[in-house]
Amino acid sequence: MGQPDKKERHLPRQCAQQPLSWPRRVWALPFLTVLAPSERYAKEAGKRHKKVADWVRQMLLQLKSWLPGRQVIAVGDSSYAVLELLAAVRSHVTFITRLRLDAALYEPAPACEPGRAECNRKKVERLLSLQDCQYQIIKHAFPSIIENHTHL
Repeated sequence: MGQPDKKERHLPRQCAQQPLSWPRRVWALPFLTVLAPSERYAKEAGKRHKKVADWVRQMLLQLKSWLPGRQVIAVGDSSYAVLELLAAVRSHVTFITRLRLDAALYEPAPACEPGRAECNRKKVERLLSLQDCQYQIIKHAFPSIIENHTHL
């Protein structure tokens, strides 16, 4: 078997859950896939590169437009934990993705002043990391565990 072509990247297929009679369970059936050219290929071809997050956003919003009455749930690994992607699909799709426990999370930045060409965004207050939140929840729910295990 040869090496896959480095010029292209297949994005994950969109799947629909469909009950089938013979397996007696619900299966997720693939129905949509997108071929996303790599950054190097786009540069060599003289085309504008479109990031993977942009392709996924477009796929999910297209899917939602095809299925307006259905709830769409997308599952992806940590490479899909892109804030711009999650913000773009937030009101249309439930997106489940992995986020590092030690990720630096911040309050949303204040809105830009209307009528200004540039927006001076300042770093806002940092929130607790997910690891710290997890510790606080365990400490509150199970205080005896924290008292007996100082390594948490």
